[in-house]
Amino acid sequence: SGKFKISLDAGNKYAYVAAAKGYFPASGAFDLTQAKAGEEITSEIVLNAVAVGESITLNNIYFDTGKYDLLPASSSELDRLVQLMRENTNMEIRVEGHTDNLGDFDKNVELSQNRANAVKKYLVAKGIDSARVGAKGLGSTRPVSKGTSEAERRRNRRVEFIVEKL
Repeated sequence: SGKFKISLDAGNKYAYVAAAKGYFPASGAFDLTQAKAGEEITSEIVLNAVAVGESITLNNIYFDTGKYDLLPASSSELDRLVQLMRENTNMEIRVEGHTDNLGDFDKNVELSQNRANAVKKYLVAKGIDSARVGAKGLGSTRPVSKGTSEAERRRNRRVEFIVEKL
């Protein structure tokens, strides 16, 4: 079932990676800095199946605001994608960059394209054939959240990949 229980000390942050064969690994963190000792917290970690047409958000891809150079903290997430592509030698993907709706529309499309290109460049530098990786910038055209709060806009600033061939 994938269900588990774990005891962690309150007051700390814990990083995790959950993986299963045939699924893209999920990573994240449990932030228990505000938790009370003995407090029970429930969290759901969703693994996305590796299947043609599947869109998978890369949660831990980082750029400075308004820039497209990958920050070093992005390496772990991208290395998991490299490993997945090495294990699935026929797999072809399209990397999609997305922004929020603040600022100039055309500049956001350009920024999202440059971010998608930066991810592709990383994969190619790690030995993935460039013919297996497309890159597309979509700007703010496909938001996952329609809200206007900073948290909702942050969800729209993302990089995803779509499995095009297995």
